[in-house]
Amino acid sequence: MDQETYDANKKQVRQDIADFNNVMYDLQDQMDSEAAASTTDTTEPTDDGTNGVTPESTQA
Repeated sequence: MDQETYDANKKQVRQDIADFNNVMYDLQDQMDSEAAASTTDTTEPTDDGTNGVTPESTQA
């Protein structure tokens, strides 16, 4: 590896990695929020003893 090239670019490469990680963390947080919102709607306890789960929702 060319040490001069590495030294000249390492700050920018590190910033690019940090920017990429931040975008990925934002996407992961968004997906987690969407998943939590979609499962909350179908798993609320009900009075019929099913706890909000229907046979259709358990089939793959």
